[in-house]
Amino acid sequence: AIGNAIGNFDVSVGSGDCASDEVNGTMNWGRLDASTQSEAPSESVDEMDLSASFQALTNLLAIKVKNYGDQKLDYQLYDVLGHLIDENQLTGVLTNINMSQFPEAVYMLKVNTVEKETLKTFKIVKR
Repeated sequence: AIGNAIGNFDVSVGSGDCASDEVNGTMNWGRLDASTQSEAPSESVDEMDLSASFQALTNLLAIKVKNYGDQKLDYQLYDVLGHLIDENQLTGVLTNINMSQFPEAVYMLKVNTVEKETLKTFKIVKR
């Protein structure tokens, strides 16, 4: 059975290995079952509400953090093969990532504390 993967991962995908389920918002890449997931956050980030959305007209990926406070958070953006293609710190309540240099594809976005504790993982589809 395929389980959930959070953390560092290596993925190999061959032709026919990728299938999607738009109803449940999941994508199965070979052995990696990717969906929006949350790990148990530490006490200081319990009140945060994280969301991410890709805006096709502007080619921006927007990460919104409600109740941001003074936490230092960062993000990591991975391609479908699990390669890290972008990482940086969040700049506040709203952080925009320019996606114009990346092709249309499915990406994984991880939002982490600076201690690399994953708070949430998102599936991002750029069409």
